[in-house]
Amino acid sequence: RHALEQRLAAATAPDTKADGATGTTGADGVGEAAESSPADAAPETAPDATDKALPAAAPQQPETKDTDPVPTTAAAVDAPAPQTEPKQTEPKQTEPKQTEPNASFLRMLEASAADDRTHKTHETVRHRLISDLWDADRQPTSTPVVDISCTTEDSRFLYEVLDAGHSSYADLRAGAVRLLEINHTLPAPADRLHLVLSEPPAEDWAAETVRAVFGVHVLWRTPEGWAGQDVDTALGSRPGGH
Repeated sequence: RHALEQRLAAATAPDTKADGATGTTGADGVGEAAESSPADAAPETAPDATDKALPAAAPQQPETKDTDPVPTTAAAVDAPAPQTEPKQTEPKQTEPKQTEPNASFLRMLEASAADDRTHKTHETVRHRLISDLWDADRQPTSTPVVDISCTTEDSRFLYEVLDAGHSSYADLRAGAVRLLEINHTLPAPADRLHLVLSEPPAEDWAAETVRAVFGVHVLWRTPEGWAGQDVDTALGSRPGGH
């Protein structure tokens, strides 16, 4: 019996070793598979936690060239405006310029002159002065607005005649204003203005005051001829007249 057991043991010993070797090998293979399987499968099953923690890569910035800095809005506003050369302006005329008279204004002056010329005394004095100016070679003229005007080598004369009974200072002042208005309508203003009365002024100071205030010379008709301020100049070196 003992011998039989030894024979059986001898017969089965290689298989046991083989099984043991196989088992060991299998165990080792399983172990190696177990050890290698997680590492090999990790990239295929789930991303590494470290990769999740990393921030997303920033977009690539374009390359910038070295150029002058562009001014911001505030800098552009604060920047001084480019200087421009001032325009050359023509000098203004210093001499007074005669403006075109208004048509209604002219009609008013014409109506006033036409009314004056309906009065006998006014026309007698006016035509007497015209006659004396012709005698002095002044060549007087008249218009619907101007009672009398004449031109010499160096001066222009303008005359306005007042009717009878208009010899007070108030009358002379009104006549002087109208004479200035008539002078304003002329293309070339007169140099000397003369107010002509049919009688001496009612106030002895009136003629001088009108000359000082308005620059208008006053002369009047007398039984002997003419009297007043600068008669020689007004009549053309005929102090006495007719």
